Amino acid sequence: GFDFYVDSALDAHFYESGTVSNTTDAIVHEINLIEVSDFADDLAQVKNRVIVYGAAQSGTQVIYTAEDTVSQSTNFIREEIVKDDNILNYEQAKAVADAKLASFKNPPKVGEVTGYLLATIQPGEKLRVSSPADNLPPAYYLASNYEDEIDMVNGKFQTTVSINKNPTVIAD
Repeated sequence: GFDFYVDSALDAHFYESGTVSNTTDAIVHEINLIEVSDFADDLAQVKNRVIVYGAAQSGTQVIYTAEDTVSQSTNFIREEIVKDDNILNYEQAKAVADAKLASFKNPPKVGEVTGYLLATIQPGEKLRVSSPADNLPPAYYLASNYEDEIDMVNGKFQTTVSINKNPTVIAD
């Protein structure tokens, strides 16, 4: 649930995924959007079995497993293990496992958008994107990867960003 990168000045940046928004750059239709690729399921982000290990209480380990058999039959078993000594009872373990399962049992749609060179984007940021023709309403989308292409000879200056099609929503 965290992102980490080292910048060109060798400074380390570590933050919770989906919490940093790029408020400078954007890829917007009729302004700097060049292309939108097809979107496909990203199975690497699916978790359809969540096992929670909480604290040991009176010599007994708090354990709970949540599973989604429909997702498992479609996407194979993809497991997430949570170890948290702050979980002190069965109800807390169940709540954590059920919440993680609900969030990650279905694969997100991931694709690429290309725009004119973005100067300030950093790994793991949310980026403003808008392309109604491609069913991307104006919103912040989590950028999982980006690549700059600079071709001085042909005058090609563009950034291709991999995004989740569903806008990122972080609960308070």
